[in-house]
Amino acid sequence: MKKSFSIMAAAICCLAVSCKDAGGGDDKASVSAKNRANTLEVYKAIESGDVSKLDSFIAKDAVDHSGEMGDIVGLDSIKKYMAAMHTQFDGLKLSIIADATDGDYEMTLGRMEGTCKMPMMGMPAGAKCNFTSADVTKIKDGMAVEHWMYMDPKDMMKMMPPQGEMDHSKMDHSKMDHSKMDSAMMK
Repeated sequence: MKKSFSIMAAAICCLAVSCKDAGGGDDKASVSAKNRANTLEVYKAIESGDVSKLDSFIAKDAVDHSGEMGDIVGLDSIKKYMAAMHTQFDGLKLSIIADATDGDYEMTLGRMEGTCKMPMMGMPAGAKCNFTSADVTKIKDGMAVEHWMYMDPKDMMKMMPPQGEMDHSKMDHSKMDHSKMDSAMMK
């Protein structure tokens, strides 16, 4: 369960905080402002489902180390996963709480909010998601090349139904459609 949310949160911020055009003579404040602007653009792409502009922020051979079933490798796989995520939630909202730049790394504390459209990761359809994650993204030549995500386990536990309240044996698993999420994770 924790790993499922880790991949989801990773997708939210996955490689989102690149500092395109950063470097050279840019000062730290300028690089930080560029990173924040790029992160907001990636958040908008995930919220809207239009990931076509992510090529400007994420390297073609980027790796997200936060995948539930292993690393998510390559821009195309990352884009597919982020687009699929958009379809899994109503009212998906991503926001930056705080961020910092340190050399070739960008750190972001972010928040995700939304409502599950269908049963997923142990939560029933209609469950509210609201969690915080810390993301670390490595930047090279102005593009995100690696990503790691860490989530507050207390946030996850708040989203889970009380123990004993959810009877998995009575769930209609035939109505669960994880095909988009699963296919994106497997690539």
